[in-house]
Amino acid sequence: MKKKLRWAMLLCPLLIGTAYGQFDQGTRFLGATVSLDGKHSKVMDYNQLRDIKSNTFNVTPEFQVGKFYKNNRMMGIGVSLKGNFYSSYNYKSNSVTPTIAPFLRQYKFLGKRFFLYLEEYVPIQYSIGKQTVSGVKNENNYFAIGIAVQPGIGFKVGKNFYVESNINLLGLNANYKDSQNQNTFTFNSAISTHINSQFSIRAAWYLN
Repeated sequence: MKKKLRWAMLLCPLLIGTAYGQFDQGTRFLGATVSLDGKHSKVMDYNQLRDIKSNTFNVTPEFQVGKFYKNNRMMGIGVSLKGNFYSSYNYKSNSVTPTIAPFLRQYKFLGKRFFLYLEEYVPIQYSIGKQTVSGVKNENNYFAIGIAVQPGIGFKVGKNFYVESNINLLGLNANYKDSQNQNTFTFNSAISTHINSQFSIRAAWYLN
């Protein structure tokens, strides 16, 4: 009997530690992230005996809101605005792309603090772009719509505050693009050799 009690005392903490959590129906969600990257390069042009400089800057703020329509299942909408800016010796390119993306998420808890999620979303965007080549200006606008699946992982930091990361390495998407010159359909996996494009960090609040 004493031996059984000792085993029970040892197993109790382990069993308590594996208790899973959940997000209850009616919980509200707010997420925000900002992506920034830039590049400056200088290449020697031996034909003209001069340095060719180029600059690239990209910024994308994104916001998401949602509500759980049942336990561990959420629907919501995301809004983002992507700006791309590039300049070189005789070429400039600027574009602004607003995107609206309704989404569904399903959660699987790995404990009280960690969880996995799978997000399915439909990005709808219209890009407004301008190019200048040797002083000649052109417009490059397009409309695009797609469907995508994106896994991710989250960690609880405070009472209602979480840090989330999309795992772009495992994402899939199909996209239709209607531009002035041509229409294209693409299907892609998000596999990339750049580690900063495989993970993206989001601040998230889950409010009861």
